[in-house]
Amino acid sequence: MSARYLLRAITHSVKGNLIKCGHVSSPMQQLYYIQRRSIADSASKPWMLFSAVCLERLPSLSTTLSEFEQKYGKILKAEEVEKSCLSDHELRYKEDEKILEAKKEGAKEEESARKTTAEFEDLWEAEFNSFQFPSQLTEADKKGDTKSLQRKCDAKLILLAKQKLGSKEFWILPQGVHQQGESMRETAERVLRELCGEEINGIFLGNAPCGFYKYKYPPNHENIGAKVFFFRAHHQTGNVSSKSKDLIDFSWLTKQEVEDKTPSEYFKAIDRFIVDL
Repeated sequence: MSARYLLRAITHSVKGNLIKCGHVSSPMQQLYYIQRRSIADSASKPWMLFSAVCLERLPSLSTTLSEFEQKYGKILKAEEVEKSCLSDHELRYKEDEKILEAKKEGAKEEESARKTTAEFEDLWEAEFNSFQFPSQLTEADKKGDTKSLQRKCDAKLILLAKQKLGSKEFWILPQGVHQQGESMRETAERVLRELCGEEINGIFLGNAPCGFYKYKYPPNHENIGAKVFFFRAHHQTGNVSSKSKDLIDFSWLTKQEVEDKTPSEYFKAIDRFIVDL
């Protein structure tokens, strides 16, 4: 056995004994020891499971088209007119032209109650002119009422709840603790009902979560931390009516407003499934 090999074996043995005894001499050895101890501690502590609801109120009005979208729309419309077959109204218009030409040539006029295309167009134009288009700016928009479902009718809104996590308050998606015997979706449905009240209704989109987020508790806590599973749902009827002590406040917000309200790391997790078209 060479002297170099013997020296390596002795050094390795000494380092191993130092780590076991807690006498660590280098930063790398200290990090190794801390990680091993952390893993051992984590194995004895459970995670708390939560379900959260991403309740979306879909837009009821179309958004104002940009200049590019308007130009592109005109191109598509012109192409459709060029390639499509004639509609019933256009065929009727051609038939009216033939009847008019026949009258000019002295053909005998037949009595008929048939309306011409020009008469139809006059009626449609009068109806169009009398129609009042609703304003995209509602009273809730003017007042800045973020609790109203009537705001931002041309955008998707997300229900955000202000809840207490530990000793601090955060704006997050409504969430609650999973209970034994429930599926994670059933927990999400219960959270929506208990936290937001019986008046609000939503349709959940599937049984599998659409996203995931976790955070750790302080070292002296009995649990390692929380694992939050997100479930998407579309708003149907009603608004938040709950007086639950777990709900401090709520708002219906656009995706940009949600980003401004929520913690940055939290938003990175929910940004993956909040699609703002």
